Amino acid sequence: MNKATVLGQNSHKMPSNQYDIRTKNDIVSKINPFQKKNKNETIIQSKSNNILKEHSIDTLNRLDQNRMIGAN
Repeated sequence: MNKATVLGQNSHKMPSNQYDIRTKNDIVSKINPFQKKNKNETIIQSKSNNILKEHSIDTLNRLDQNRMIGAN
């Protein structure tokens, strides 16, 4: 899941080796407009409007099991 971001020096830059996975209704991602996105972001379809459930680690079970995320 994506890491928390705080305001401060260079906090809006996403490192090239960071991979973010979130759902469309993940409230933590929605309230974080300060971090720029990059090609390493994966967005999973939301199954509910429950913001706590959509931020849960259980949402990772919705990913294709054959998909590789990250560098080898």
